[in-house]
Amino acid sequence: MKKRHVRVRFAPSPTGFMHVGNVRAAVFNYLFARQNKGSFLLRIEDTDEARNIKDGLQAILDDLAWLGIQADEEPVFQSKRTALYDKYLQILEEKGAIYRCYCTRERLDQVRAAQAAAGKPPRYDGYCRERTDMPEGMSYLWRFKRNETAQVAIETLERGQLTFDMQHFYDAPLTRSDGSYTFLFTNAVDDMDMEITHVIRGQDHLTNTALQVGLYEACGRTLPTFVHLPLLGTPEGKKLSKRDQGSSLGDVRDAGILPDPLVHYLLTVGGTTIDGVLAHEKLWAVPFTSRLTKASMITYDLDALNAINRRYVHVYASHELVAHVRAYTKARDTRFKEVDDVYLSRMVSNVQDEANDLIVLIDMCAQLAFPPAKPDHEGYIAHCKGDQARAQYLAGHIAAAFLTIEVEDGITRLKQWAKKEGEPMGLVLGAFRFMTTGHARGLSIGAIARSLSRAQIMMRIAQMQHTILVATDEPVVRV
Repeated sequence: MKKRHVRVRFAPSPTGFMHVGNVRAAVFNYLFARQNKGSFLLRIEDTDEARNIKDGLQAILDDLAWLGIQADEEPVFQSKRTALYDKYLQILEEKGAIYRCYCTRERLDQVRAAQAAAGKPPRYDGYCRERTDMPEGMSYLWRFKRNETAQVAIETLERGQLTFDMQHFYDAPLTRSDGSYTFLFTNAVDDMDMEITHVIRGQDHLTNTALQVGLYEACGRTLPTFVHLPLLGTPEGKKLSKRDQGSSLGDVRDAGILPDPLVHYLLTVGGTTIDGVLAHEKLWAVPFTSRLTKASMITYDLDALNAINRRYVHVYASHELVAHVRAYTKARDTRFKEVDDVYLSRMVSNVQDEANDLIVLIDMCAQLAFPPAKPDHEGYIAHCKGDQARAQYLAGHIAAAFLTIEVEDGITRLKQWAKKEGEPMGLVLGAFRFMTTGHARGLSIGAIARSLSRAQIMMRIAQMQHTILVATDEPVVRV
């Protein structure tokens, strides 16, 4: 038998919220496609107009591009495939594989309540299965007539063959009473039509998989191979929800996590670790099957993600980080547009060893690139233990240290003066840091020395000295 060309798909909804569990599914589908010389396809499940957002497709494409993922074919939209669903429903009707269900919501609720009272799982009881009368004027939906006595088998990459006893399932609805199609039906039809060979999705779709097998068989189509990824859970063992911190790709990006560390983590979580840092192209060479697990849920650990992100921030080439700084600050901090790439790259390389994530890195670069808009006179005095005279005294000696010599020599001179005068080194260097960056803690003195010229340092010191002398909160004109 000729081996089929591998085709996998990622099927998000354009709601503006990309759950990290969906992101993990995208990563695994893309990984499998790349390693099997297959096609990664994108299907937009946009039939729920109430949940769709404007420019939702572009948001999905932007998110995937940020991850380094690109579809191999044009996106497919479910909203444009109604005629296809009509066709498949007609095929099933002609084969006698579906039936009309006229059960009202009230009847279904009563049946479920009775089943629950009897300790049975709530499911449709098949009331309309053999019904021959067609009540006029009553709304109905189409249900799939499953083979109640059958045992269906599927092939999975993570567990081998799985068998389902269909007596434990129900006749699933393929349409709603308003004529629209259900996810169970459209999902299976799309996979058949798009010739998907491997369906890689979450554990929460395991029941759907069992029910969809009958649709494949009724339509005479070859079953795909399945992978059911563990759900992401909280440290408390609950399914990760939209309300949980870091549950969306937007949350992760806003927290300063970079794309490659996120991919690295999503390939690692729940399985064996991947040590070190991998170049982007090598992430997609990590063996797919080594990343699979039989677990139904794995813990989504933000601390572990942050630790991996920190490793990447520390070893990235400065020009790579500059690109991420540009992208992050484009709409958040327009001041960076005024900083040229050469200077920004130098600042990045000077501070990246001290930064835990992109936000901290950007904040450090901002302290170096932009003098405090309004020197914090009160904060500086507080650093000097509330003693304004002492603050003036320190400021004068700090300024004097840089009058005629270069920055690193000036810092050496400042340290020598502090030691000679018995001044606490932390107080003196903290005062220098405060006068040049507006912060008593954070950036190392070395990073400041490597990033700012003597002229820049003298200008910032002069600004702080002026605010101390006038003891005012009014802005100081830059020189």
